[in-house]
Amino acid sequence: MKRENMTRFAILGLISKQPMSGFDIKKAVDQGIGYFWNESYGQLYPILKTLAAEGLVEMAIEQTSGKPDRHVYSITSTGLQELRSWLMRPVEAQRVRNTLLLRLFFGDNVPTTVSIQQIEGVCNFSRGLLAQFEQLEPIFKQRPAFEYITLMFGMTYHKTIVEWGEQAIQLLQQQPSTKSNKKQRSGRKS
Repeated sequence: MKRENMTRFAILGLISKQPMSGFDIKKAVDQGIGYFWNESYGQLYPILKTLAAEGLVEMAIEQTSGKPDRHVYSITSTGLQELRSWLMRPVEAQRVRNTLLLRLFFGDNVPTTVSIQQIEGVCNFSRGLLAQFEQLEPIFKQRPAFEYITLMFGMTYHKTIVEWGEQAIQLLQQQPSTKSNKKQRSGRKS
């Protein structure tokens, strides 16, 4: 079964809030949904073109003095209907693909300190995002509840990562050290 391109719905959702240029959409991604959904300019413009061809958005040119003209996109009634139809569908459960967990599962093949450093790196990243989210929280509390609950999810998720990481490090520090290479263990002659 062909996977549906979710970028189109992210763009339709952003444009449903207000008309935007491609630059405005990228900025809205970076400052809003970018914490849980990422889009590049390379993805945005081809999809905007497709959405316009499908009649889901329309483009107007705004003349600006001394700068290139702005192409501003607005959602059409058909586009809004498409977005609402997608929003009404059940959410498919997603399997987690987590590189850190995959590495940790096989961590007995490297010194324990390597795994601890990897966990610390992820925890530091989550702490950094938590600090950003805490600064954003007063702003998001003023926004619609639908936007604020996404921030709440991010805060809860990254707090959980930090708590798990601290517990995992503590557990690994209590373990006897592992051999740095399984081949050394299994390659010995009897």
